[in-house]
Amino acid sequence: NAVSASTIYEVAIGPNGYLADGSVCWEPEQGAVWRSTDGLAWERLEAQGAFDAGGQPDSAVAVEHGWVMLVGLHVGSALFHSSDGVAWEPVIEVDANRVSRGIEALTDGPGGLLAVGTADGLDETYDGVVWRSGDGRTWERVALDDPAMVGDGEVYLHDIVGYAGGYLATGMRGTAEQRRACEELGLVASIIDLPVQPPERTTSCALGDEALWALAHGITWERV
Repeated sequence: NAVSASTIYEVAIGPNGYLADGSVCWEPEQGAVWRSTDGLAWERLEAQGAFDAGGQPDSAVAVEHGWVMLVGLHVGSALFHSSDGVAWEPVIEVDANRVSRGIEALTDGPGGLLAVGTADGLDETYDGVVWRSGDGRTWERVALDDPAMVGDGEVYLHDIVGYAGGYLATGMRGTAEQRRACEELGLVASIIDLPVQPPERTTSCALGDEALWALAHGITWERV
């Protein structure tokens, strides 16, 4: 409308047409989705359930019977499914932690839909997390015992892309000591509301080194 600005983040193209996700601000300020059958004429939809409590869309992918959208929540993240772009139902909801909002990225590829992020590990470190779905409605967590994602060290998955040969994930790999150094400096506590101690000295830190992981065949990830 005349007093609002609109921003498009991404467009998902599939059997049911085009779906754009983004946001509008001022009157009102909220997440938004638009749908088109030909990419030329667009209609803004009232996305029911997707942006409650201030949720903001991040990305969307098309599936055979609708769309899946990644939405950032105030205290975490969620994946929503919709068959028409209007009524959205949550299919995964993940709490945030100190280093991640939970789910960070979503993609489609030759093995179906994959979502990645970072979660608390059983050994009080952080592990890379991968979820898989064939239809966008039913999801399962995979790579639970994959040494490339869990075990020694810490893995933070930031993004993933599907291509003809498989999937490529990007992120960081580090140690608990590196992460604790950042926490002591107050540089890893902005995602959720936790008390932060003032740093004893002024310096810098890094959670780890940038890293890439590939999944070509099967279910085992390889660091590349």
